[in-house]
Amino acid sequence: MKVGVIGLGRMGGPMADHILTGGHALTILDVRPEAMKGLADKGAKIAQTPAEVAEQSEIVLTSLPGAKEVETVMIGDDGVLSGATRGMIVLDASTVGPALSRRLAARFAEQGIDYLDSPVSGAVAGAQAGTLTIMVGGERAAFDRAMPVLTCIGTHFHHMGPSGTGNGIKLVNQLIVTSYFAAFMEGVALADRLEIPVEKTLEILGTSFADRPSMRSRFDKIIRNDFSPPNRLNSSLEDITLVCELAAELNLGASIAEAAADSYRRAEAQGNGENDVNGGVKLDHLGGAKPDHL
Repeated sequence: MKVGVIGLGRMGGPMADHILTGGHALTILDVRPEAMKGLADKGAKIAQTPAEVAEQSEIVLTSLPGAKEVETVMIGDDGVLSGATRGMIVLDASTVGPALSRRLAARFAEQGIDYLDSPVSGAVAGAQAGTLTIMVGGERAAFDRAMPVLTCIGTHFHHMGPSGTGNGIKLVNQLIVTSYFAAFMEGVALADRLEIPVEKTLEILGTSFADRPSMRSRFDKIIRNDFSPPNRLNSSLEDITLVCELAAELNLGASIAEAAADSYRRAEAQGNGENDVNGGVKLDHLGGAKPDHL
């Protein structure tokens, strides 16, 4: 198939590479020229605008930082919609609110174009391995037609229902994941204040009910005070903020999400926004003064 990919960051870049090696003709676009070079060297065609990507494609996949970027790329000047043709499929793998996905799907449907909110889970490692979980909202027939592309980037595919449900379930996932990370980091910090060595804390947590592979993979980095990404804390803050906004829209109490968001905001304010989510362990914690009674 003729596929376009817009957004070649830590997630979109590996996804585009898998699509190209899967035998599809690829057109790419990113605001950073250096992000396109490797794929262009492998045979991908570089476009100048989102509209041009759409003109060259049967399916367009976007992987963008947030709602503002998604809206601009989709319906802004020279956006995907202005270059799209009837029967085309748009897959948005970004994490945004369900309301935006529904609104964009309605706009594209007016021109006979299927718009599928298609957020992914599996982090950078999953994108690099091509083993992402993909949650899709929109028309089932379009989901089925998009499978030749989806199978290039993932191993678990779920049609959730109408537009917005893909991002809805992604935010449910993010609520649980980000809250878990916040609680785990707070637990490590509490152990540190109790003068329990971090290595021993992680050994216990890694063999207890608190263990999860997503955190266990970070144990060595925490011990080395290595807070480099793959998963930036400020991205998790954006996700949990979306969860809180969605809960407010639905008049649903979300005290755990709000507490997690507050933890991430404080960590970001202390300069950890560009660090991995394990950077939250530094929040007021490691190396801090111990109370006199300890």
